[in-house]
Amino acid sequence: MQIGIDVVTVSRIRKAIEKHGNRFLQRVFTDAEIRYCEGFRNKMGCYAARFAAKEALLKALGVGLTHGITMKEIEVLRTPGHPPYYRVTGRVQKILGQRKVTLNLTHEEHGTAIAVCIVYS
Repeated sequence: MQIGIDVVTVSRIRKAIEKHGNRFLQRVFTDAEIRYCEGFRNKMGCYAARFAAKEALLKALGVGLTHGITMKEIEVLRTPGHPPYYRVTGRVQKILGQRKVTLNLTHEEHGTAIAVCIVYS
C-alpha cells in the first residue's frame, strides 16, 4: 500500500487561473473536470482539490511529472452520492496497472485543499 497526500492553497490555483486563464485550465484539467468545477459557486476550491488529488496520486505512485506524464492523464471524477475517484490514461495507467485506488478530498473556499490517495498493491 502506498499513500500520497497533497495540500494546495486555493489562492495558488486562483492566481494561476487569473494569470494564465484557459491555457492553464486546458493544460491541467480535462473537459469533464472543468465542466464539473464550473458548476460550483466555490469553483476555485474545486479546482484546487482536483489539483491536489492529481499530485497525491503521483506521490503515491512514486513519480512526478516525469517520463512524459501529464496532469490530464489523471482525471478526478465524482458521481452524486459517491466519493470522488480517478480515471487514468496513458503512462499513469501503465504505472498503476490493476491496483485499486481510494481518494478523499476536502477544501475550504479561501483556504486550502487537501487530497489523500491510497494505492493498494
